[in-house]
Amino acid sequence: MQNSKNNLYVTDYYQWTQQQAELIRQRRFDQLDLNNLAEEVANMGKSEPRSLTSELKTILLHLLKYDYQTRKVNPGLPAPYDCRDWLDSIGRARDDAKDILTDTPSLKRQQDKLTATAYKRAKILAVKEMNRYLLPQQQLTCRSFPMECPWSFEQIIDEDWLP
Repeated sequence: MQNSKNNLYVTDYYQWTQQQAELIRQRRFDQLDLNNLAEEVANMGKSEPRSLTSELKTILLHLLKYDYQTRKVNPGLPAPYDCRDWLDSIGRARDDAKDILTDTPSLKRQQDKLTATAYKRAKILAVKEMNRYLLPQQQLTCRSFPMECPWSFEQIIDEDWLP
């Protein structure tokens, strides 16, 4: 039976999940594909930090672009000059990040680590995206932005805060 369960895991993942769920409901634990089942349970937990990091990256990317646009490119122009799409994206990602934290409050303990990871990725994306619109002599590098995230986690997810 173990061989056919493993084969189903490879050949029809959805059917395998349904089979495993039914075996659990029927309390037929001796027939479970324990190795693959344990791996799947472990992987389920990895998605939550990844999701929060992704939302933080989106927020930070647009905060970096907003900050640079309003401070360096067009200083003195009233916000949200040419930043409406970024502000909408920031708002949606903040809502999603808060939902993730509501559903998985233990991630709050990892907020600094996840923010640092997201910031590094957001800087790289900000440079790539902004360089598409800047003149050659204005091109940015990662050094154009602070080495570490200049904002606190609370600021990043605060729906009313902007740099």
